[in-house]
Amino acid sequence: MKWVAGFCVWLVLVLGAAGFVVAKDGSYLGGGFAAKEICSCMVLGERDFEACRADLMPVAGLSWLETAPLADGTGVRSGLPGFTPRVAHGKPELGCTLEP
Repeated sequence: MKWVAGFCVWLVLVLGAAGFVVAKDGSYLGGGFAAKEICSCMVLGERDFEACRADLMPVAGLSWLETAPLADGTGVRSGLPGFTPRVAHGKPELGCTLEP
């Protein structure tokens, strides 16, 4: 019976570690994609943040990401809470780029 309890503890730890890795990678990749696409929509398409976010998030399945425009209005920050967000900056003549 002890081995069942030990196995359950081991299984919870393995699934928790795998979930963390998936969330971290999803935040990095999905956050970068969302930041760049919304930034491009704002800077090149000259649309407001809410309209660009509303167009992208449900279609791409990224509604779980937190996104926000930068204070200066030249870019977007996107990611999961607790993970490093991805930031895209834009210029009308050059488009948007992600920070490394």
